[in-house]
Amino acid sequence: MRVKHSRFLLLGLLFCAVADFWTPLIAAEVSPGDRQTKLGLELFQRGDFEQSALSWTEAAQLYERGGEIRRQSEALVYLSQANQALGRYKEAGKNLDAALSLAEKAGDRTQVASVLGALGNLYIATGPEDAALKNLTEGLRIAKELNNQDLRQRSSTIWETC
Repeated sequence: MRVKHSRFLLLGLLFCAVADFWTPLIAAEVSPGDRQTKLGLELFQRGDFEQSALSWTEAAQLYERGGEIRRQSEALVYLSQANQALGRYKEAGKNLDAALSLAEKAGDRTQVASVLGALGNLYIATGPEDAALKNLTEGLRIAKELNNQDLRQRSSTIWETC
């Protein structure tokens, strides 16, 4: 009887050891949305704005299906950058409006501040200036409230260019 218990105990310990070994590897798997986001970044850096827009559109859809609201918002911000690079400013604005709505729905103030900064950048390029000023000011205010140095620094840099 003791031998059977020992075998089960040994098998249990072996299973736990294997599970502990594989868990970080499984957790390190990249989701399809993350793969599309990364591909979009690589394409954008190469100057292939049309293909990066397609990748980020797919990423946003994948995140939406997975209920990953914040990640969907991030993908839409990236998509807006590709649309801006392609001169599709109206579409970029729609992407950012959707991204802002999602960030607010998620209650993610860091993402809200980031999207407001992106909206400010869009309005710097297209006007009106008062919309740029409003979005940048609000994004900077939130970044200061959150004491987010990275966002504050990016907002301050944009401020200096205005």
